[in-house]
This record gives sequence, structure tokens and C-alpha cells, in this order.
Amino acid sequence: MIYPKYGEAFRKLRLQHRLSLADFEHLGIAKSTLSHFENGKNMLAFDKLDMALQEMHTSLQDYALLVNNLQPDYFVIQFHKIEKAYLKKDYSTLKTIYQNSVDYPDKETYYIGLSAKSFYAPLNAEECASVERFLEGIKVWGAYELSIFTSTLENLNLNFVKQVMEEFWSYIDSFLSILEYRTLVMRAIVRVSFRLIDQNDKETAKDLVDNSRKILMPGDTSNRIMLRFIEGYWEHAFEDEIRGKKQMRQVLHILKVIEAPDLRRIFLSHYNRRMKNAQQ
Repeated sequence: MIYPKYGEAFRKLRLQHRLSLADFEHLGIAKSTLSHFENGKNMLAFDKLDMALQEMHTSLQDYALLVNNLQPDYFVIQFHKIEKAYLKKDYSTLKTIYQNSVDYPDKETYYIGLSAKSFYAPLNAEECASVERFLEGIKVWGAYELSIFTSTLENLNLNFVKQVMEEFWSYIDSFLSILEYRTLVMRAIVRVSFRLIDQNDKETAKDLVDNSRKILMPGDTSNRIMLRFIEGYWEHAFEDEIRGKKQMRQVLHILKVIEAPDLRRIFLSHYNRRMKNAQQ
């Protein structure tokens, strides 16, 4: 699915730097390709976009901010509400967001509704197919697209989810400079890891956990805590139950000490499920 906001943001930057379409041809980007991109008729490959932005001495972070400014604040607010309601298990709020969004004529709002629904009820086959078609068309991942994926991935086909995660690593360096992106990607890693481990996919889960260390920055305390819990979850499932249990309980204790009851509640539910699975 093509979104004009990417092309509009790029055109604004190009004109600001007083560059013509022809000024990007030496990068292997034809004038027609760039024109179609700016007019919302196609998407520019990520590597080409990155090179074009460098030509304008513009970081991906600055570009992302410009793109998001072209997006109404409504989307950001709604995703914050969804994540907060999920952590608190506030299903009433999630249902309200879904009901207010799902019949909206704007497809972008529709996917917000599905994101809310995915946290309190399974998406049906048609809804899952719709989300997957949307995500398949993404060439440039912004906060909106990452939020849709992170929110709905537990309902999507696992092979499709793994494919999307593999794509992330091809341009993970671009996510590192944007805290919001790093946080969303880590949420995705945590949720995918739980699915993989619960389905006994030992090697894929291990690779995902190992790769996730690439996005950790010195100040990412919450991301480190989540990764620590996932490592214990994996350890308990596949290597050493005693050591894995100890590590998970340490994280639960840390979350209690730092007064993060909502996140602790979510992790405690996964901990209890792991203990139950181990007894079966």
C-alpha cells in the first residue's frame, strides 16, 4: 500500500535543499522513479531512500520526524492508548478504540482498530489477511507501520512474522538512532520470542534474542530488562530450568522495585504459563 506522506516529506526536503529530480540520477534513481515516489504512486527502495537522504545531509531520524509531522497526532495518541490499555488489561478501552475505528472509511484508522482488537480477541482470517497485505507493501517503516506490526503480530501467520523480522535486520542500523523505533522493535522481538519459544522453535528464538542485542543502546534500561526476561524464558524452556526460572524471577523483582506493575503483570502471566508448560 502506497502512502503519499513519504513522498510529500521527501519532496519538501528536496525543494528545501534546492535540488532537482535530476540531481539524484547519479545515485541510480531515475527522475521518473523519484517523481512517482513524490506523488505517492510508488515507494522508493529503502537503500535508495537512504542514499537520497544522505545527498541532502538529512538523517533518517529527521526524515521520520518530518513524515510523522505530516501524520495527524490522532494516530500517535491512539497507539499510546492501545499500549497503555494492553499493559493494564483495560479491555473496555481497547474495545472502544476498535469500535470507533474499524468502520472508519480511512484504512489507516481501520488498522488502528484491528491493533486494539488484537489485544483482547483474536483477529479473524479476513482481518489477518488484510493486515498482512498491508505490511507486505511497506518499503519504508515508520512509527505507524511498526506499531501495527507490533500490536497484531501475535495473530498473524508465524512464518510471515518471521519474514518481517528478518527484513528488520537488513536496515536495523537505521532504527538505532530513533528511540521510538528501537522501543517498538524490542516490543516486537519480545512478543515474537514468546511465540517461538512456546512453539519449541529453539534455534529461531535463539537467533532472534542474539540479534536483538544489536539495538540496545547504553540508556535503554527498559529494553535491557525485557531482553533479560526473554533470555530467562528461553533458558528455562531449552537449557536449564533452574537457571532460567531464577533469571525470570530476578526480572520480576526488578520490575517490582522500580514500580512497573503493568509490565510486571504481563511478564508474570508469561512466567506462570512457562511454569505450567514445564509441568505438563
